[in-house]
Amino acid sequence: MSVSDSAVRELRSLLARRQAIINSLNNHFADRIRIERMVLSRRRPATSYPDYLKPHLGKVDPPVIFVNGRLVWHGSFPAEGHFKEIVEKALAKGLNEE
Repeated sequence: MSVSDSAVRELRSLLARRQAIINSLNNHFADRIRIERMVLSRRRPATSYPDYLKPHLGKVDPPVIFVNGRLVWHGSFPAEGHFKEIVEKALAKGLNEE
């Protein structure tokens, strides 16, 4: 299977935008949480994922967003403003307490 150069550029651009959102949110929430990105792969053994993620493997559509080990979003990558709202709502519910 061949992938066009433009498709590769689009994917790189998409991933760069997503990483920029993560970096921005990490700066915004630096004193409360740390946001990490993790690629989910069927080729990767389920045992290699963090314990909080294992029960959700194959049950929810990626991307998935966890705040301090609790699932708060899945199925699409939200825009930065929406992502910030999701995290703020999760924190307001007390999910920042481990």
